[in-house]
Amino acid sequence: MKLILQGHEERYLTETLALLFFPAAGFSAERDDGLQAVSRLEGRTAFTEITAHGKTAQAVDTAREDEPAEQSIARSFYKAGQALTGITPPWGTLTGIRPAKLVKRLLDSGLTEREAADRLLRDCFTSPDKTALCAGVLRSEQQALAQLNPSAVSLYLGIPFCPSRCSYCSFVSHSVEKEGRFIPAYVEALKEEVEQTMKALDKISVPVQSIYMGGGTPTTLSAEQLREVLGIFSRYLDPKTLSEFTVEAGRPDTITQDKLEAILACGADRISVNTQTTDDETLRRVGRTHSADDFFAAYELVRRYPFRVINVDLIAGLPQEPVEAFCKSLKDTIALRPENLTVHSLSLKRAARLEYKDMDRSRQGSNDIVEMLSFTSAATKEAGYQPYYLYRQRNTLGNLENVGYALPDTQGLYNVYIMGEYQSIVAMGAGGVSKVVGLPGGKIERVFHNKYYHEYIRDKEKMRRNRETLITLLQRARSF
Repeated sequence: MKLILQGHEERYLTETLALLFFPAAGFSAERDDGLQAVSRLEGRTAFTEITAHGKTAQAVDTAREDEPAEQSIARSFYKAGQALTGITPPWGTLTGIRPAKLVKRLLDSGLTEREAADRLLRDCFTSPDKTALCAGVLRSEQQALAQLNPSAVSLYLGIPFCPSRCSYCSFVSHSVEKEGRFIPAYVEALKEEVEQTMKALDKISVPVQSIYMGGGTPTTLSAEQLREVLGIFSRYLDPKTLSEFTVEAGRPDTITQDKLEAILACGADRISVNTQTTDDETLRRVGRTHSADDFFAAYELVRRYPFRVINVDLIAGLPQEPVEAFCKSLKDTIALRPENLTVHSLSLKRAARLEYKDMDRSRQGSNDIVEMLSFTSAATKEAGYQPYYLYRQRNTLGNLENVGYALPDTQGLYNVYIMGEYQSIVAMGAGGVSKVVGLPGGKIERVFHNKYYHEYIRDKEKMRRNRETLITLLQRARSF
C-alpha cells in the first residue's frame, strides 16, 4: 500500500488501521499492489481517501477540543476503510495492546460503566461486546490488585527452546532437534544471571511477589536442569512476600513425572499444559509433535500433583481448522476444569513460517474466528470462568484479542501485573525485557537483553551492565 501523509506524521497509527481492512498490505512508496491511502490533517480536521483496486472511499472527521487531533485521523481512516470494504472491526479505532487500560482511565475519571461504554462507542467505534469484555476484565482485576505489593517486583525467566517450531510461531525459540546442543551452555548462563540478579535484589531489599518461567517450552530442560535453575530462588525468596510461582510447562510431550517433581520441589504452585487444540489434524498441520491423547495424558499426570492452578492454552483461528473443531477443543478443555484457560487469537508475523500471504489459505476470512471467540465468551461464562486479563497483538486475525479466563480466586497475578503495567518486571534469559514502573512522571523504563541465545551466552558484559541499570532504576522508583 502506498501511504501518503499530509500535515501529520502518524505513520504507525495509519499503518495499523490500514491492516484492519487490508491484512496482507505492506507499506512502501514504490509498492504497486493496487492499494493507496491518503491521510491529511488540517488543524483538528482529518481527511482520508483510500483506493483499492480501482474503487475509492473518502471520509472526514473533526476532533473535539477535549481530545487529541490524532483521534480525528483514526476515525476518518476507519470510516473510509469501513465504507470501502464493508468490514467493521470490533475494536474500532483502538490499536493498542491494552484496551482495558483506556476503560480503566475512563472509570477512574468518574464515569460509570455505561458512560465509559458510550464514550468508547462514540469516540472509538468499539463494539458493545468488546467494551463489556474490558469492563469484565477490570472487575476481575480488582482482586489481583488488592494483593499488589507496590514495593515488590515480579520475575520472568525465558527458555527459548521447543521440541519443534510451530508454523505460526514468531517468538525467538529454537527447536531442540537443531539447537538442543546449546541448552547446557544456556542453562549455565541463566543460572549465573539468576544468582547475580537475586543477590542484587536482596542487597537493596526488593522483595519478589511472583515468578513466571516461560518460553519457548521450559520443560525442554531436563529435571536436573530445572532444579539447578529454579533451586537458586530458594536461597533468596521470602515465602511471606512470594504470592505465586508459575512454570509454563507448555508442550504435553515434554512433561514427565521427574520434571513435575523437580518443579514442585522448587516451590512452583502454578503450571501450564498448552495443547492449542485437541484436533489431531490441526496439530499435525501446524507442526506440533504431540497428539490430543498426549495432551489428555499429560494433563491427567499433572493433576495428580498438588499444583494450586493448572492453565491450558488454546488458539482460535489455526490454519484450516473448522469452527466446529475449535469449539470441540474448548469443550474438551472446559470438561477437564483447569483453574485457568487462555484463548489466543492467531497472530501472523513475519518471523513465522505461516505469514499473512498465506492467510486466505489458513482461514476463510475473519468470520470464523469471530464465531470462535463468541462461542468462547458464552461457554466460559456458562462454566463459571471470568475474564481476568486481556491483550492484543498486531497482525491478529479479525483484529481480535487474547483473553485469560479464571475460576473464582485463581487469577494469575503475574499476568495482571504485566499486562496492566502495575508492577516492575525483572526479566532474565535471552530476549528478556525488564520493565520498571513507578518512576517520576509515570514514566516506564525498559532494559533489553540480547535477543538470541548465542549472544546472551557469550555477552556477559552486557548482562552485567543491564543488571546495574535495572538496579539503579528500581532504586529511583522506590525513592520517588
